[in-house]
Amino acid sequence: MHGIFGALVFALSPICTFIYWLRFRIDPKWEYLQKWTLIAASIMLATVVLMKIAQPQASPLNVWAGIIQRCSLLSFYAWVFTFALGLKKQ
Repeated sequence: MHGIFGALVFALSPICTFIYWLRFRIDPKWEYLQKWTLIAASIMLATVVLMKIAQPQASPLNVWAGIIQRCSLLSFYAWVFTFALGLKKQ
């Protein structure tokens, strides 16, 4: 179960932020979050790709897989926190 839901979270988090980025481009109220959302989505996409490359034991990136995963989670949670603060101000 952990592997299935983990894969879903890491696959859907960049998609989620890219969708919000598209929405923020249209709405002037969220203009201040456009850049941060695009940066966070790009970081998450890059880390998901790197995690996929690092998955085989023989991969030279395998020793860095945990740190790559934490970078993805950190950027997603920081984005969610920033977005939540923006919602609170609305």
